[in-house]
Formats: sequence, C-alpha cells, structure tokens
Amino acid sequence: ILEAQKDYIVPYCSNIDPSNQDDLRVTVGVRESVLSALWNEITCSTGQRHILVLADSGMGKTTLLLNLFAKEQKKQAQERRRIALIPLNRNDAKEQIQKITNQRETILLLDAFDEDTSAIEDYKKRMVELMNVAANFKAIIMTCRTQFFSQESTIPRETGILKVAARRAGISAMYEWRTVYLQPFDDHQVSAFLKAAIPWTHYRKRKRAKKIVDQIPELMVRPMLLTLVPKLAAAKLDAHNLWGLYVFMVDQWLQRESS
Repeated sequence: ILEAQKDYIVPYCSNIDPSNQDDLRVTVGVRESVLSALWNEITCSTGQRHILVLADSGMGKTTLLLNLFAKEQKKQAQERRRIALIPLNRNDAKEQIQKITNQRETILLLDAFDEDTSAIEDYKKRMVELMNVAANFKAIIMTCRTQFFSQESTIPRETGILKVAARRAGISAMYEWRTVYLQPFDDHQVSAFLKAAIPWTHYRKRKRAKKIVDQIPELMVRPMLLTLVPKLAAAKLDAHNLWGLYVFMVDQWLQRESS
C-alpha cells in the first residue's frame, strides 16, 4: 500500500475504451477523476452499486484500489467508509470474501478478475460464483484487464444478483455492472509524476527523464512504464536512440507479465 501511494497520480476515467485507439494518447474529451467518479456512483441515490473498472495492461488498476483503500484509512474513524480488498489471484479469494463481517456496511474491492484461475477457465461461471458470495455487500468495485474479454459484447452487463425491490417496467431484475475505463495519462499528468518522483534539486536527472518521455510519448502514457523513467534517468543508461528505449521498456514489461 505504501508503495502504491508513492508519487501517485490519480488517472481519469471514461465510459469509452481507449485501447480501441491505435495511439493511446488519443483520448476522449469527456472524462473525470476516477476516484471522484467511483465515490459519486456509490454514494448517489441513483448510482450503481456494482462497478467494473477495465483497463489495459500497466494502466494502474491494482494501484487504484490500493489508493482507494489507503485514502479511507487516513480519515477519522467516524468518517471512514468500511472497505475490504481481496486480490482475485488468490486461490482462497472466495473463502476470504465469505469471512468478511458486517457485509451490508462494507464496500468490497475485488482486484484482477483476469488473473483468477477459475475465471480464466470459465469467466461467466466464476462471475456467478463470486457474486453469489458477495451479494450482501454495500457495493462492489472489481478490476479486470480489458482484453480479458474477446470483444465488447462479451463484457458482463448483469451481476447475477437479484434485486429485492419493486421495479418499474423496463428495469432489469438483476443489478447491472457500470463499466468505466481508465484513461491513459495526458501530458500534464506525466509532467506531474516526474515532478513528484524527481526532486527539483536533481535538475539534471529530471531533464534526462523529460528527454526520455519526449522520445517515446506513446509508451509513457502507461503509469507502469512511466514509473521506470526515474530509474532509467538515474542509471544514465545508453538511451540516446529510440530502439534502445523500446528494448528497455518492453523487457521490463515482459518481466512484469512473465507469470
């Protein structure tokens, strides 16, 4: 959690999938801070109780949930929302969810549906299993890699949890997922990260970092790769040619995804 909070820049979100763009830097105009969007949905009387956060690899899905959790822990006890965070790549994730007490007052954060071994085998069946054990929670926020679903039409719309309430005509009998997509960083966010990660006293290091970002801007919009820039700038590696930068970044990315 401490590592996730370090130099954290809050991403924007939208209801449009940015991974459909050839260049991630081409972003949509209508977007908002993801932290604000999530809380607004949960607390609004007409908002969604179930939110599916989708994003490409390295876009900060896990880091988002860790910061969401950490920000609540810093609040005064009377203001703090009750939150539980479960990584779905754990073999006992289902059992861990069942152990949580006071579920009706708890917001459940489920991380990395795409890394759940049961979901990889049959995501529809696994979704039903998880939602059955999580039916009583106040709200659920779940993250998943966008490419886990073969196409947009296969992204789950219904949670499988039945509504126990009167419904007007045309309203689904089940709770539905509200889908939000994390957006890539814009130039201001990239600059804000470099200023936070590299003190102004290290002027030369910050200058080298800025040069690296300028050389491969289409990769720097991914938070996971952007965090490598201070390390690359400090190491003074031979990064004068574009090919060398791509090799370094992709190698680091492959190490991260090797499992």
